[in-house]
Order: sequence, then C-alpha cells, then structure tokens
Amino acid sequence: MSDDKNVSAEETVEGLRRERDRLARILAVERGDVGQAPEGWSCGPGGWCVRGTDGQDVAIVSREDTDAPWVWWSYPDGGEEREGTAPSAMEAMEAADEARKATP
Repeated sequence: MSDDKNVSAEETVEGLRRERDRLARILAVERGDVGQAPEGWSCGPGGWCVRGTDGQDVAIVSREDTDAPWVWWSYPDGGEEREGTAPSAMEAMEAADEARKATP
C-alpha cells in the first residue's frame, strides 16, 4: 500500500480488495484448487506442473515439506533450465512462468 496522503478512500478500499482477492487465490491454490491456479497449471501428487505440446513438463512447482518453501523449475524450449523458491505455490508458478517467457 502507498503512504501517499493524496490517495482517496476509494482507491485505498480498492487496493485492499485487490490484495484480499489475491490472498484468497493464493490460499485456494495452496489447497490444490486448480481453478484458481494460473492458466496451464495442473495439480498432481508431486505438486504442480505445466505440460508442453509434446507432453513433457516445461515447468514444475513442488516442496518437500509443509514448512519448506515452494521450489520451481522452468524448462523453456531451447533455453537453459532455471529454478528458484517462493513462499507460496502460486508465487512459484508465477516465477516459473516469467522465467519461461524471459527465455528466448
């Protein structure tokens, strides 16, 4: 949220609504709600993945334990594998998607 004193009450309320909706979506994805996941992601016993046109995983998100961060891997066509961590599954999916887009 902005500390700008010129932000109207309506803008503040709208910002809080967007943040509330985002947090609700993050929690839904943590529970395995595929309908709230970013486009193309599916959930399985090992975590989340995106499959390429050839049926192979092009991005994976998983974690070893409920206290562990989510780990993401991205395997872009013709690009170098990338990986990282994130505090939630959805944030890890977003990071993996960005890594796939950023790789030519």
